[in-house]
Amino acid sequence: DGAVVIVENAIRRLAHAQQHHGRILTRSERFHEVFAAAKEARRPLIFGQLIIMVVYLPIFALTGVEGKMFPPLA
Repeated sequence: DGAVVIVENAIRRLAHAQQHHGRILTRSERFHEVFAAAKEARRPLIFGQLIIMVVYLPIFALTGVEGKMFPPLA
């Protein structure tokens, strides 16, 4: 999921930069835009992953019937 977000952000930034410059970007300009896109999306993606992990942690603390039913789903 995170890779898709980073790739889409990189494509968006590359298109915007190319339109802004009015020419095809050089290799270093493309590298800079892709690196900036990954850096821009990194923090929100990490927080999203952490939220998902925190939400699923209580499932592993369940006991009894609930504990037997929910871990296969996690």
